[in-house]
Amino acid sequence: MNDFNDVVGGVKKFSANVLANERPTTPVKVQILDVGMTPVYEMEATLNDSEAWIFSDRPIAATIWKPGPYTVRFTPQGRAPFDRPLPTTPIGS
Repeated sequence: MNDFNDVVGGVKKFSANVLANERPTTPVKVQILDVGMTPVYEMEATLNDSEAWIFSDRPIAATIWKPGPYTVRFTPQGRAPFDRPLPTTPIGS
């Protein structure tokens, strides 16, 4: 993943897979965390009528993108957050 748009796209695919398995309550706050566990990007995930995950981007102001590795933090409504390491191999490869 060479630029941050690639990272965000990869996180959306990865997150859709994780959320499909976890089946959390919605909405779910999804954060990309850098190696120091600092949030660098945030999205809100919700289910649409056809049970597909939709992501609304919420860039975090005054953050600086650094190359990975990254962790993805999921915070479902009414539940404690849980973290998953973002795979270095793109989803679907």
